[in-house]
Amino acid sequence: MDELKYRREGWELLRQYGRFEMATEYAADHPLELLFIGGGAFELPYEQVIGQALHLNPPLIPSCSQTLGKSHRHHSGACWAGARAVRFPQLRGDEQPFPCRFCDRKDLPTEAARAQHEGVAHKEEKSDIRTGETLAASLIKGFGGQAPSLPSLTTAPLPYVCGFCGHGEKSPVGLGKHVKLVHKSVENDDGD
Repeated sequence: MDELKYRREGWELLRQYGRFEMATEYAADHPLELLFIGGGAFELPYEQVIGQALHLNPPLIPSCSQTLGKSHRHHSGACWAGARAVRFPQLRGDEQPFPCRFCDRKDLPTEAARAQHEGVAHKEEKSDIRTGETLAASLIKGFGGQAPSLPSLTTAPLPYVCGFCGHGEKSPVGLGKHVKLVHKSVENDDGD
């Protein structure tokens, strides 16, 4: 009955790769192993290969080339010695992962997967960005639809200012050097 249902939905039965049952946890975790052992990696649509990140982490074909059944109940270490990665001929070769813009995760297979990851794992950061974008849009609207002109680095006031004398510097390192050179006595008074 299931087979008839799948055919009505447009699925095609690939008899040339044999039959297997999803009766074990291993089979459920490796549903495409029989297809791959039989050389059928080309049968998968490009979108499925990309969507399941098979191009980023291709599954291994055990060197025994046997499917699990009564005569081969599980793959032993010997089966995995010399295992080879599945090759997908439908790949163009320019497929790249989409790294997360917030953390070190670099293995997201599609933009949609990255959006979902960022929406769940980085909900707070994304909210902060949306708030900032809304604020920026409101400010630009308040300026009559144009962003205000900002001073250049050469005309801008120096952002790091000495609390003792008001001297300005371009960087915190420069300010630290200034304090160390000019205000030695103040440093010594603090016990440094």
